[in-house]
Amino acid sequence: MEKRIVLVCDNDAEALQQVSEGLRQSGYEVKTVNDASTLISTAEKGGVSVVIANPEMTAFNENDICSKLIGEMGLPLILLLDRNSTHRAIVGDCQLEDTVTKPVDHDILANLVSKHIAMGAKGG
Repeated sequence: MEKRIVLVCDNDAEALQQVSEGLRQSGYEVKTVNDASTLISTAEKGGVSVVIANPEMTAFNENDICSKLIGEMGLPLILLLDRNSTHRAIVGDCQLEDTVTKPVDHDILANLVSKHIAMGAKGG
């Protein structure tokens, strides 16, 4: 059985709640953090399959996220962007495939998460 735990990190309480609820309705277990400084430690403890994070949060260290979450832990990262964000799908030295814009279309997000979990299940 593939792991279906998604970690969502955003300091926007409304967005965090909406994304979490949408993922739960799609059958995922969701863990949330509202502070980027706890993102890596929560991912390490949590048996997480996919991370969704707002890169514009204070304490979001792109190089640490890239090297630790993506490089060492092999976790896929989906960026959760504000509508007016100027962020690109690059975190540190890592090029990312997927971004979603708030307010999030839950079907699109659930499909992205499902894709990453399926890719992880095949690879490991």
